[in-house]
Amino acid sequence: MSETSSALTQGSPQAAPARLTLQSLSQEHDSWLHFVALSGEEGRDWAESFRQPGNSAVTRAAVASLGRLHRRSFAEGLALLEEAEAGLEAVRATAEASIVLALESIYFPLRAYYEYCVEAWDEALASLDRSDRTVAAAIARRPFLMPIAYRCSEFQLHRARIARNRGRWSEMRRQIDLAWEMMEGRQPLCERPDGGRVTVADLVAFFGSLPVADPVAAEYLRGLTDVEMRRELFDRFVSRIYALPGFVIPCP
Repeated sequence: MSETSSALTQGSPQAAPARLTLQSLSQEHDSWLHFVALSGEEGRDWAESFRQPGNSAVTRAAVASLGRLHRRSFAEGLALLEEAEAGLEAVRATAEASIVLALESIYFPLRAYYEYCVEAWDEALASLDRSDRTVAAAIARRPFLMPIAYRCSEFQLHRARIARNRGRWSEMRRQIDLAWEMMEGRQPLCERPDGGRVTVADLVAFFGSLPVADPVAAEYLRGLTDVEMRRELFDRFVSRIYALPGFVIPCP
């Protein structure tokens, strides 16, 4: 839901990058699959299944909507989201549950962005809530999907943007504070359906367990695992919330 492209809403899982670069890894729908595949044989097999044409078509349509929405072509963006939704419905009838949940974790944030663009605030919040649930349920089913847990902190910041646009300054600050608590490990990124908590420490431990030999991948992971860099990236993200032209945020 960023005014500029963010890790949440870029890229396509159609094929693994032929050569790792920081640019390719910054396209989050490639990067998380890269690290899922590194987690072991089960993760590699799952990533291959996720890249099947029917699944890739869902993601392709959903992610393509973002460019239209950035250009304020809302009808075209909605049409692409509806195409993705139809494909997702077909996948639900045949695919393993974790595949469906992973696709939903891509679709619903983009749906929320469309709703944000057309100022359907309550609908956008409902889509973000659905996004949280799909991430948590996917990780519960397949623990090697841990890389997508990071999205939940971004969902929190997108809620802050909605509060900002509604002029609800206390709520905006509350959402930013909660996202910060997530990044500092004092609040969970998400909670699994069984009540288990997924924290940033779990995310860091997962990445630390991977056989990451490529120096580019290792550098990319520093933004997720290095505390100071993670704080710096968080501050940059939040500064874009406060610095939107035309908005004056009143002091507490």
